[in-house]
Amino acid sequence: MICQFVDLLICQLYMIFQFKEFSVKQEHSAMKISTDGVLLGAWAPVDDAASVLDIGAGTGLLSLMIAQRCDAPLIDAVEIDEAAYIECTDNFENSPWGDRLFCYHASFEELVTEIDTLYDFIISNPPFYYIYPSFLHSRHSSP
Repeated sequence: MICQFVDLLICQLYMIFQFKEFSVKQEHSAMKISTDGVLLGAWAPVDDAASVLDIGAGTGLLSLMIAQRCDAPLIDAVEIDEAAYIECTDNFENSPWGDRLFCYHASFEELVTEIDTLYDFIISNPPFYYIYPSFLHSRHSSP
């Protein structure tokens, strides 16, 4: 019981999200693990994919979940933010599938011009924001 409590404190201190077969450190990444990301990773139809690209990988969550679910020998990720890229790379290296995972530190546009790989499956979980209609037609806006 005490060991479980200590493990929980350590995970919270270092912002580690623990899954059944891997953990994801998310201390420095701007975009934290969320329900929508976990569901996307769980529901993505990657069964027959031989190569996967994760655009805007963040912590590497989607790539890790895909590596857990399929045997694709090539799972690449691209991340433009340096802090997220470093954390993603660490998460890949500390996973059971580190030999199949690779993260590029580049924009998507840079990646496209630098590699010739064709991917069977491309996934992305971009941040989204909902703009309430009342903001679009504010009565307080200037003419």
